[in-house]
Amino acid sequence: MLRWSHIRKGKNTIVKRILVIEDDSDLRQMIAEVLEYERYEVLQAHNTAQGIKLGMTYQPDAVLCDWTLPDGSGLNVLQALQNSPVIILSGNLNANIQNMALDNGATGYLAKPFKIKEVINKVRQILNRV
Repeated sequence: MLRWSHIRKGKNTIVKRILVIEDDSDLRQMIAEVLEYERYEVLQAHNTAQGIKLGMTYQPDAVLCDWTLPDGSGLNVLQALQNSPVIILSGNLNANIQNMALDNGATGYLAKPFKIKEVINKVRQILNRV
Protein backbone atom coordinates (compact mmCIF):
# COMPACT_ATOMS: atom_id res chain seq x y z
CA MET A 1 0.00 0.00 0.00
CA LEU A 2 1.22 3.48 -0.85
CA ARG A 3 2.01 5.58 2.21
CA TRP A 4 2.55 9.28 2.42
CA SER A 5 6.01 8.82 3.88
CA HIS A 6 8.22 11.08 1.92
CA ILE A 7 11.80 11.99 1.27
CA ARG A 8 12.93 15.26 2.82
CA LYS A 9 14.15 17.76 0.27
CA GLY A 10 17.88 17.66 -0.11
CA LYS A 11 18.26 14.48 1.92
CA ASN A 12 17.74 10.80 1.25
CA THR A 13 15.91 10.33 4.52
CA ILE A 14 12.51 8.69 4.52
CA VAL A 15 10.30 10.38 7.07
CA LYS A 16 7.51 8.41 8.72
CA ARG A 17 4.29 10.27 9.49
CA ILE A 18 2.60 9.77 12.86
CA LEU A 19 -0.88 11.01 13.76
CA VAL A 20 -1.52 11.74 17.44
CA ILE A 21 -5.20 11.95 18.44
CA GLU A 22 -5.48 13.10 22.05
CA ASP A 23 -7.82 15.60 23.70
CA ASP A 24 -5.38 16.46 26.50
CA SER A 25 -3.41 19.22 24.76
CA ASP A 26 -0.41 19.01 27.12
CA LEU A 27 -0.05 15.25 26.64
CA ARG A 28 -0.60 15.52 22.87
CA GLN A 29 2.03 18.25 22.59
CA MET A 30 4.54 16.31 24.70
CA ILE A 31 4.11 13.17 22.58
CA ALA A 32 4.40 15.22 19.39
CA GLU A 33 7.58 16.97 20.52
CA VAL A 34 9.25 13.70 21.49
CA LEU A 35 8.29 12.05 18.20
CA GLU A 36 9.54 15.07 16.25
CA TYR A 37 12.81 14.86 18.18
CA GLU A 38 12.97 11.21 17.03
CA ARG A 39 12.66 12.58 13.46
CA TYR A 40 9.06 11.64 12.73
CA GLU A 41 6.65 14.00 11.04
CA VAL A 42 3.74 14.47 13.44
CA LEU A 43 0.14 15.44 12.77
CA GLN A 44 -2.06 16.35 15.74
CA ALA A 45 -5.80 16.12 16.35
CA HIS A 46 -7.81 16.95 19.45
CA ASN A 47 -10.91 14.88 18.69
CA THR A 48 -12.24 11.92 16.71
CA ALA A 49 -13.59 13.90 13.76
CA GLN A 50 -10.39 15.86 13.22
CA GLY A 51 -8.29 12.72 13.66
CA ILE A 52 -10.27 10.71 11.14
CA LYS A 53 -10.14 13.57 8.63
CA LEU A 54 -6.35 13.92 8.99
CA GLY A 55 -5.92 10.14 8.87
CA MET A 56 -7.92 9.76 5.67
CA THR A 57 -6.19 12.73 4.04
CA TYR A 58 -2.58 11.94 4.94
CA GLN A 59 -2.62 8.14 5.50
CA PRO A 60 -0.13 8.17 8.40
CA ASP A 61 2.33 5.35 8.92
CA ALA A 62 1.04 4.99 12.50
CA VAL A 63 -1.65 6.50 14.72
CA LEU A 64 -1.55 7.07 18.47
CA CYS A 65 -5.12 7.51 19.66
CA ASP A 66 -6.71 8.13 23.03
CA TRP A 67 -9.57 5.70 23.68
CA THR A 68 -11.91 8.29 25.19
CA LEU A 69 -12.39 11.46 23.16
CA PRO A 70 -14.99 14.24 23.46
CA ASP A 71 -16.85 13.31 20.26
CA GLY A 72 -16.29 9.57 20.07
CA SER A 73 -13.79 6.91 20.92
CA GLY A 74 -10.78 5.07 19.67
CA LEU A 75 -13.23 2.49 18.30
CA ASN A 76 -14.49 5.09 15.80
CA VAL A 77 -10.90 5.76 14.73
CA LEU A 78 -10.14 2.04 14.40
CA GLN A 79 -13.18 1.58 12.16
CA ALA A 80 -12.36 4.59 9.97
CA LEU A 81 -8.58 4.18 9.64
CA GLN A 82 -8.28 0.47 8.96
CA ASN A 83 -5.29 1.00 6.64
CA SER A 84 -3.08 2.55 9.32
CA PRO A 85 -1.71 0.78 12.39
CA VAL A 86 -3.35 2.29 15.48
CA ILE A 87 -1.91 2.27 19.00
CA ILE A 88 -4.60 2.96 21.59
CA LEU A 89 -3.77 5.08 24.65
CA SER A 90 -6.10 4.73 27.62
CA GLY A 91 -6.31 5.68 31.25
CA ASN A 92 -8.98 3.04 31.72
CA LEU A 93 -7.31 -0.03 33.21
CA ASN A 94 -10.32 -2.24 32.45
CA ALA A 95 -9.07 -5.31 30.55
CA ASN A 96 -12.31 -5.29 28.53
CA ILE A 97 -11.31 -1.97 26.93
CA GLN A 98 -7.92 -3.34 25.95
CA ASN A 99 -9.50 -6.50 24.55
CA MET A 100 -12.13 -4.49 22.65
CA ALA A 101 -9.42 -2.29 21.14
CA LEU A 102 -7.25 -5.23 20.08
CA ASP A 103 -10.24 -7.25 18.84
CA ASN A 104 -11.25 -4.30 16.65
CA GLY A 105 -7.91 -3.92 14.93
CA ALA A 106 -5.67 -1.95 17.28
CA THR A 107 -2.04 -2.80 16.63
CA GLY A 108 -1.01 -1.91 20.16
CA TYR A 109 -2.25 -0.61 23.50
CA LEU A 110 -0.58 1.58 26.10
CA ALA A 111 -2.10 2.23 29.52
CA LYS A 112 -1.85 5.74 30.95
CA PRO A 113 0.17 6.87 32.70
CA PHE A 114 3.00 5.61 30.54
CA LYS A 115 6.65 6.46 30.20
CA ILE A 116 7.43 8.36 27.03
CA LYS A 117 10.06 5.74 26.18
CA GLU A 118 7.21 3.19 26.00
CA VAL A 119 5.55 5.30 23.32
CA ILE A 120 8.75 5.57 21.29
CA ASN A 121 9.42 1.83 21.59
CA LYS A 122 5.84 0.93 20.59
CA VAL A 123 5.95 3.26 17.57
CA ARG A 124 9.29 1.81 16.45
CA GLN A 125 7.97 -1.73 16.91
CA ILE A 126 4.87 -0.99 14.84
CA LEU A 127 6.78 0.81 12.07
CA ASN A 128 9.26 -2.03 11.77
CA ARG A 129 6.32 -4.34 10.94
CA VAL A 130 4.88 -2.06 8.25
